[in-house]
Amino acid sequence: MNKNECVGNIQRFLSQESFKVNSLLRGNSEGFRKAFSIISRHIEELNNECENITNYDPSVITQTINYLKGIIIEDPITQEFADFADNWCLFVFNWNNNVLKNDDLGKDTVFIQKALKQHFTIIETIDVMKRMNKKFKEINNWNPPAFEVAKHYINYLEE
Repeated sequence: MNKNECVGNIQRFLSQESFKVNSLLRGNSEGFRKAFSIISRHIEELNNECENITNYDPSVITQTINYLKGIIIEDPITQEFADFADNWCLFVFNWNNNVLKNDDLGKDTVFIQKALKQHFTIIETIDVMKRMNKKFKEINNWNPPAFEVAKHYINYLEE
């Protein structure tokens, strides 16, 4: 995914004033928007090769990552939210590597991305196991006529 796709996906998600987005971000949408504007401004400054990055409060950005960690650990995850969180982490990770250079923030973004991938892998595994369980039950309940004959024959031999 390139920078423009990532930024576009984040902008689309944050620009929606729907109940769904507000419920996913639980009132933290302004914090995400503020962090997005800070990071976007810094990216523009880096692209323009400015030597001094404007002042900012890194806690605004770390709060968004901490919020995402909490959501991923505690709440059910929709695909839409996972896509946003993955894009957001990529965005923050790249910003962190160029501006803040905080190891903990970098680790947290990688953790969130890995947790999202593992979450959906586990969901897919659960679905496959449910289908397999259903098929095994069907196979277990199926007795061909030869088995019935064999049971009667074994019972006859035992008498």
